[in-house]
This record gives sequence, C-alpha cells and structure tokens, in this order.
Amino acid sequence: MKVRIPAALLSISVLLCLAVSCAGADNGTTDSLTTTLADENFDELKTADKEQSRQNYKDSLPQYLDFKGKEITVSVLDHDYYRVDWMAKSETGDIVNDALFRRNLTVSDRLNIDLNVISLYNTEAAGANACVASILAGDNAFDIMNVTAACFMNIVTQNVLSDLHKVPYIDLSKPWWNKTSLEVASFYGKSYVITGEIAFRYISGIAVIVFNKALEDAYGLDIYQDYFNGEWTLERLHKYSADAYSDLDGDSVRNNGDRFGFASDTIACADAYYMPLGIQITEIKDGIPVLTLNNERSSSALTDLHRFYWENQGTLILKDGVQTDGHYTLFKNGQALFNGAQLGNLYTTLRETDVEFGIVSYPKYDENQDVYHSHNRNGYSLYAVPVTCGDVDAAGAVLEAVAAENYRIVMPIYFDTSLKIKYSRDNETAQVLDIILAGVKCDFSFFTDIMYFNRSVLGASTFNFASLYASQESKYNAIISNAMKSFE
Repeated sequence: MKVRIPAALLSISVLLCLAVSCAGADNGTTDSLTTTLADENFDELKTADKEQSRQNYKDSLPQYLDFKGKEITVSVLDHDYYRVDWMAKSETGDIVNDALFRRNLTVSDRLNIDLNVISLYNTEAAGANACVASILAGDNAFDIMNVTAACFMNIVTQNVLSDLHKVPYIDLSKPWWNKTSLEVASFYGKSYVITGEIAFRYISGIAVIVFNKALEDAYGLDIYQDYFNGEWTLERLHKYSADAYSDLDGDSVRNNGDRFGFASDTIACADAYYMPLGIQITEIKDGIPVLTLNNERSSSALTDLHRFYWENQGTLILKDGVQTDGHYTLFKNGQALFNGAQLGNLYTTLRETDVEFGIVSYPKYDENQDVYHSHNRNGYSLYAVPVTCGDVDAAGAVLEAVAAENYRIVMPIYFDTSLKIKYSRDNETAQVLDIILAGVKCDFSFFTDIMYFNRSVLGASTFNFASLYASQESKYNAIISNAMKSFE
C-alpha cells in the first residue's frame, strides 16, 4: 500500500471556494445495494447477527474478484480522527495499527488492487473544498472520498458524488453498515454516502454516559440492572442525579466544591439527546427531508430535559466541551455520579482515571420505547464515491471488503484493547457496547445547523418549545429547501 499525495490534488490546494457547476453524470448502471431501504431495520440485522461470531461472518463479494493490480486511491482528512481508518504504513507493535495494516494487505491481495491513501488538510471544510474542486476540475485524483457529516451537504449539493445504488458490491444487509446513515442521505431516490464500522470516527463519536461505580454502590443503585431491564429513562436519570447532590464544602452554594449527580455541557452533549429520547427532527418523504420536530413528543421530551438541566439540584452545567479535559474534572475527582461522554473518551481523557466507571447509552424518554438508540456527533465519517471515479466496481468492492474485514478482525481488537479489557472497568461493557452500536440512528438534520436546536433549548435558563420552534421554523425549512434545489 502506498501513501502519497498526487500532484493533481496539490495543484488545487489553494482552491478553497466551492464551484457551482455540475461535475457530470453518474458512473455505472447496476443497482448494487442488495437490500432496499424498505427492508428490515438495522437493529434487527444486528440482533440476528448474534447467532454467529464476527470472525466467521461472511460477506457477499464474489470469491474470485480480480482488478488486475488497479490502483484505488482513497482521500481522507489529515487528522488522526480520519487518518486512522486507512493509514497504517507498517507493523509497529501497536495491536490496532497492526490489525489495520494486515487488513489493508488482505484486501489488496484479495481484490488484486494497489491501495493508495492520500491525506490533505486537517480541517473538515478545507479538505472538503479541495476535494470538490478536484472533482469539478475532472482530475480523477481519487476513487473513494472521506466525508464528514458536518460537510456533507456542502459537498453533495455540488453534484460530485455517485449514486451508491450504481456502485456494485455494497451489500447493505450486512451488519457493518449503518442503514439509517444511507436513508437520511438519500434524495429523490439516489443515495450518496454510507458509514458504519468502516470508520473509527463513527465509533469514537457515539455519545454515552459514564457513571462512577463507587458512588453507584454508595447510593444503593444498580444502573446496569435498570439498563438491561429497559428502565434506564430520563426520569430515572433525573431522580438519581437529584438524590446524589451533596454540599460537600458546606457553604450552602452549588459550586465545584460539591458532589453532583450529573455533569455535562450544553454543546455536544445537548445534541446527543434527540435519538435516545425518540425525537425525530426530520423525515425523508417522497425523496426529500421534511421537518418533523414540531410535535407533542418533542415538546414534552425537551421540556422535561430542560427541567433536568436547569431545575435539578444535582445537575451541573459545564462550560468545557466533551472533548476537553475540564469536562471530566469533577468526574475524575469522584464528585459526579454521571458524566456525558463519547466512546472515544474511554481511551483518551478517561484512560488514566482511578475512578471505576461503567458506561450506558443516553436514556430513553420512557419505558414505552422498545429499544435504546444512540447519537453520533456530526463529525462522524462517511464514505462516498466521486463521479470522477475511474472504476466504480473496484471502489465498491474495496468499501465492502474493508468494512467486512473491520467488522471481522479490526473492531473486535479495537473494542477489546481500547474499550472492553484494557480500559473498561466491568464485565457488562461488552453487552452494553452491542446495544449501543446496534442502536445508532442518524437524521438529516445532523448535516445542517438544524441539529443545534437543542443547544438553544439547554443553553438558556428559560424554555418554551412552541415559541422557540416558531422562531426557527422558517429558517430550518429554508435550509432544507435551498439544499434540495440542487437536486431538482
């Protein structure tokens, strides 16, 4: 495998403004998505998958694919979050890196392709702009493109991405793909990006709640029992947090010298509640996204959530975001029963803490919800095939083969070394991870500023759903309408 930067991409590195013209027609003619969007949902697929191990789960690729040594170039952002998906240059002794290196060799040998990975720019916008400029210029500089959710609409509205229904070998029935990510990125019958266990950033950005096991014992709680019994709800989190508050410094003032039930910010952690609480912000109807946020469930759930943040004595609103060390200071000091986090924090900011902790999903709104759902922040990785791809058959085969090998070999190693054994603190983590991964849901709003509605909800001490929604509705509908014009 080679890692280099083609001159074609270097030549457009200063072109950071997106062009407005169409890049060209779709490649290929075969509808390759083995299942349709009307088939069984992703949660059912994951549940069925438990009957066989990851290691022996077969993909649907033909046994003797041979692309005659063709070079397939993958463009990824020059940031550790995204580079890690592909850029293992050699075996180093690090177990995850070495698994990735062997995966790349396995895929290259199996398909007889030369896998070339290029990495430009360490910011999402600059990388997206440069790649779009390259596609519009017809450079054919890469065959597979790393896209982040936050930049997806700026890219897809330039008509530079292929319809994945015309990219062979992608089998959506397989458990390594997140089906809802494809559904919410499909407009007028065409689908443009896909994600799942092909991407570490997809995994590491999933929102979770960590809890202090010593405090759990001290308060006589059994959070895992609540969780596995389907009783982990917003109301229960509300009660546990209130009961856990203690004025440790005795000054009768709620401050950082006290013990809290829940500590979290109103930025990334605010975004994380939609899917778990069963709030659907948009829905794809007749091929386009439609705003569906304005309903009784959204109003009730967000009103109760606002009460939890602003009226619960056990809740402390943090100024530091989920990716900062300051976000976890109280938790590491044993002064918070619960803390909002992301899976990636288990092996970064929480890696060295002496606190014995467990992890659970964000809570359901009530016990009427059948399953737990999870949120993934809008920096998660998606993968697309540009309209300039020189061989869509090979690109589709590479995506499927890499995702399958990740599912079978790489992710189990990653989970075991980073989450389950080396850094996790209890035996239930494996079961919880299965539930969390199976429950990840996406929404079109994650591609736009619409997803930040809840930051406004939780960022102010007063809240009225009807008035806040009314103040934003026309803007949100305009965002959708303007985005869809490019597909008409």
